[in-house]
Order: sequence, then structure tokens, then C-alpha cells
Amino acid sequence: MDEFDHRPSFSYTTSDLEFLALSASAGHSAQILETLGVQIDPREFAENRLARTTNDVATLRALARSGYDSVRCAVAGNPATPVDAVRALACDTSGVTVEAAARHPALEVADLEFLALTGDAFLRACVLRNHRIPQHLVDRAAVDDDPHSRAVAACHPRVREDALARLAVDDDSTVRAVAAAHPRMPALAFPVLAADPHWLVRAAVTENPNLPEVQLLRLAADEESWVRTAAAGSPAITPDVAERLAGDIGPVQVRLAGNSSCPTAVLRLLARPRRLVQVRCAVAQNPACPVDLRRRLAERDRSSYVRERAAAWM
Repeated sequence: MDEFDHRPSFSYTTSDLEFLALSASAGHSAQILETLGVQIDPREFAENRLARTTNDVATLRALARSGYDSVRCAVAGNPATPVDAVRALACDTSGVTVEAAARHPALEVADLEFLALTGDAFLRACVLRNHRIPQHLVDRAAVDDDPHSRAVAACHPRVREDALARLAVDDDSTVRAVAAAHPRMPALAFPVLAADPHWLVRAAVTENPNLPEVQLLRLAADEESWVRTAAAGSPAITPDVAERLAGDIGPVQVRLAGNSSCPTAVLRLLARPRRLVQVRCAVAQNPACPVDLRRRLAERDRSSYVRERAAAWM
């Protein structure tokens, strides 16, 4: 293992003994990882562990200035980190640290508003994941110039229905795909989403639990196999759709066999001996598989793999 420079990147003012104790523990862990061929900086390990576990405010402020990205991220994710340190970390050069800081519960609404109005597109999107985000910032994000911010707004639980309707016809296909799966998507948007020119959007709308059967039937006959596979896993699947997909290609059958909303009659059809091993195995592991069917697969299926999988669920 290469030698690391263990000189401190800053001076600790508190909790020195705790840090030294953790450093000793880190050294022991480093020996184990070295045996496994994994290289680790013991100091980074110790700082990271301390950043995740300490409640000492002064220590957290000191660790927030660490030279290690992973340590600063750990500080940003610690609920005990003081708000002044969190504000500083929200402007960090590390994206994962910024994301963790933006979610921190210590941030007030005023902080979130400031970050959303002054930050870049990435920070604006990160702020949306904070549970204190006010409604007007969600509304603002839904019309943001940056597609990533609009995509995050499209999956927000408090995004308005009229905003979802606009996002369903967004210029960016990723935004449309994210919006398509939202359970509050207006019903009038489903025909548009099911006929979207991009297969990713058509596949995404199958995940919506409120998708009408008429649109799901159309998607079950889509020329793109990825869309049909997604339709097979839809929570809105109906007997007619399931029967149609039961005769499709292998990957579609496997997805259908693992769908807990798949009708029992179709599961029995998919469990027949002539079906692929992967399909029968998916049936055996489906939580909705009838007890008698799973017992038959565990006792009589010609594949030992299927028998083992079925027996494991009994």
C-alpha cells in the first residue's frame, strides 16, 4: 500500500481524543482492506466515520472544511450539523455534498428560497428534494429553463396537476417520461403520453397506476419490445392485457410472471412446463402466486432451479 500524507488539513479544536480513537480503529480496518487488496486512506476513513456519528457542533464545523469530498458529504448528511456549515456546504465543489446539504433538515424556508434563486441548475434541482420546500418553488421549478430541474419537479409529490399537464408535452423526453409515471397525472394526458414518439415515455406511462386499460392495451401491442416489457410490469394491468402479453417474447413473459398484479389465471398459464425456465421461476417467486401452484412448482417442476426457488417461498 502506498504511504499517505497524514498531516492534518486543518487544526482540530475539540474532540481530539475521539478522533485519535477512531484513527486507531481506522488503522485496524485499513490492515484488513490491505489484505483484500483494497487501498484506503486511514485518515479519510476516520474523518468520515466521525462526521457521520458525532453530535459535537465544533467538530462538525471543523470537518466541514475537510479536504476529503466524502467527509464533507458525510457532514452535510449529519442531522446535527449546524445550519451555517450546511449553508457553506450547499456551495461545495462536490455534487454529492451539495445534494446532501440541500436536503438537510436544518435549512429554513428562507435558506431554500435563497439557494433556489441564486444557485445553478443543479442546486435548484437539489433544493426540491428538501421536505420543507415551499409550494411556490415547486411551481417555479416546473417552468425552469433547465430540463433537470423540470424533471425533478415532475416527480415531486406536490407538483400541481396543471403543471403535470404541461410537463407531459415538454420538449425534453426525459421530463415527459418522469411526468408520465406521476399518479396525479390528469387523465386527459394519458392518450398523448401513450402515443409519444419516444419509446422511453411510452414505457414510463405504463408505470402509472391510473393508466386506463385502453391505453395499456395499445402499449401492450407496441412495436418496441421495451415498451411491451414495461407494460407487462404495469400496476394497472388487466386480464385482457395480461393474456395478450402472455404470448409475447421471453423477457416480456418474465416481467409479466413477476408482476404481483398479474391475474391468477395468467400465472397458471405461465407456470406450464412448456414455458421458459426463467418464466416459471418468476411465477414461483411472485408474492401473488397461489399456494397450490407454488407447491406444484416446488414438487413437480422439471427444473431443479425452479423447484428450489419455489420451495424458498413456501
